[in-house]
Amino acid sequence: MNFAQALTLYLLVYGTLLASQVSAENRPEQQQLTEKNNGIVIILNGSSAVGKSSIQRVLQETFTDDPFLAMGIDKCFVELLPKRYITTIAKKNKEVIWGRPSMDEEGNPLFYVDFGPKGRKIILGMNSAIAAYVRRGNSVIVDYIAYEHAWLDDLVRELHDCTVYFVAVKADIAVIEKREADRGISPRGHARTHYQTVHENAIYDFEVDNTELTPEQAAEQIKAFIDQTPEPQAFKMMYTRLAEREASVVPAA
Repeated sequence: MNFAQALTLYLLVYGTLLASQVSAENRPEQQQLTEKNNGIVIILNGSSAVGKSSIQRVLQETFTDDPFLAMGIDKCFVELLPKRYITTIAKKNKEVIWGRPSMDEEGNPLFYVDFGPKGRKIILGMNSAIAAYVRRGNSVIVDYIAYEHAWLDDLVRELHDCTVYFVAVKADIAVIEKREADRGISPRGHARTHYQTVHENAIYDFEVDNTELTPEQAAEQIKAFIDQTPEPQAFKMMYTRLAEREASVVPAA
């Protein structure tokens, strides 16, 4: 190889390396896509018609540094299903979701929603999807209804090592039922079936009494708590409790 050939080869290799370096420096989007830093999660747990969706929308606009994604049982369960599972109570739907009208001892109408094995499978997929978004660095606000204790246990397992703000959204049942009637998208008596049980076994970082608040006022309270609390503890405490409970179970012989 003569001098001219050696010089040509050197310039070719050097130019390729330089171009590669410049290209890498100009690809911030690609670098961000591969980041593994977790986002944060705000979970609003409460009954149907308590006002979680309205608070969720306001919170999305309140956090301006990064986009907060809206997820939850409406977007990741109801809106994903064929409409026939939501608009009818046919018995053939029982493996997914099933509605049961009833009445309490005082004559108040009730409307229970039961979930079959295929419906529960969708919920577990939702929990995993929430975790997947967060573990890719996205922040999420979740509109949640813990109809079954096992759902919350599963969500705790999925997110126990993430930054999770677990927020209870509560209100007087009379106010909830008026909102239920006004919006007209839930069967009458549905919220009454779970407005208390949805909070059973839960440990919260923060609670909002949404009886008289506007969505903006409720969101302001939640945002103020988050700003003052860099390390929420509720999900970590529930994970410890869950691990202890599962460790105490004696395997069947």
